Amino acid sequence: MLGAKSIFGLLKANLYTIIVPILLAAFVWMAVGVLDNECRRSSESDSVKIVKRVHIAIGIIATVIAGFNIIALHPVGGAMIRNFRNN
Repeated sequence: MLGAKSIFGLLKANLYTIIVPILLAAFVWMAVGVLDNECRRSSESDSVKIVKRVHIAIGIIATVIAGFNIIALHPVGGAMIRNFRNN
């Protein structure tokens, strides 16, 4: 069940490159939703706008990193990434 070729084996082997960025992205996107729903009165506040924009930026970066690492696990995706890095 936890063989090197199974999905669970791959997730266990790549815990810090896949799971952590996905959890970080989920937390950051959830925080953006909380800011949207809970801070209506202070939505004109510059500090809330800045925090919201930073959360969105970090969410995008974490999502891209997680997606890039998931694509790298597939043989075709790994070959595409190696070709991209060599060019």
